[in-house]
Amino acid sequence: MAAGIPQFAPILDPVFGESERGFAAEAQLRLQRLRSALAGVPVANSGNGFMSIPADVDLQVTPASPGLADRVWYGPGSLSSARRTGEQGLDIHVSTLNSEETGDTFSVGQAKQLRAYKEAFAASESGARRRPRIAAGRVILPLMSSRDTEAYAAYIQGHNDRMYADGRPRDASIPMRFDVVHSGEPARIIDGLLADEALAETTELTLTLPAPGGIDAHLRTLDAVAEHVAPALGWTPLR
Repeated sequence: MAAGIPQFAPILDPVFGESERGFAAEAQLRLQRLRSALAGVPVANSGNGFMSIPADVDLQVTPASPGLADRVWYGPGSLSSARRTGEQGLDIHVSTLNSEETGDTFSVGQAKQLRAYKEAFAASESGARRRPRIAAGRVILPLMSSRDTEAYAAYIQGHNDRMYADGRPRDASIPMRFDVVHSGEPARIIDGLLADEALAETTELTLTLPAPGGIDAHLRTLDAVAEHVAPALGWTPLR
C-alpha cells in the first residue's frame, strides 16, 4: 500500500474527492481502517438485518486470515514516511523514487529512510513480536540480444531524456530523486546493484518491469535476471 504523493493532491482530489483532513491525513485514516478490518475489527453493524443477514450482527471481513494485518506492505518515499511506517509496525517496500529532494544521491537517501524505518520498527509493538520484511524495487534490464535492446530502447531513452545522471528530474518543479535504470551487460548491472547503499539494508529485492517492452521481452528479462544477475546477489531458486 501507499498513501500517494501529496504533491499530486491537486490532480487527485478533484477525481476522488477532497477531505477536510487533508490529503495525507485522509490516506493514513484509510490505511488504519483497512488494518483494523484485516485484524477482525467489525466494519459495520447489520442493524435491522437484510435478506440473509440477521439483525444486530457485527460485520467483519471474511474469510478471516489470521495475522494478515501484520503482513501489509507500505511504500513510503520520504524519511518521515519511512519512520512512520516503522512506528506503525508495517513491512516496508521502497521503490525507484524518493519523493523528496534532500541533496543526497538516490541510494544514500533511500538507505537513510530504511535505517530510520528499522530503528522505529524495533521500538514499535510489532518489533517485539517479529522481524520486519524490507524490500526495494529496482528496474533491471539485462540486454542479452538486439531484441532486448530494441524492446527497451524507447523506455531507456525516455528516462534519460527526463533525468540528469544523478536522478534529478530535468523539470526543476519536481522535487524528487529517481534511481537509474539498471540496463546493459549483466556484469555492469551486478556492480551497480552491489554498490547500491539502500539494497544493503533490505531483506528482499523486487524486480520492477517497465510498462513498455511487451510480454515477450519481459519474460526474457525475468529469465536473464534469474540466470545472470540474481545469483551474484545471493539468490538461489526455490526447488
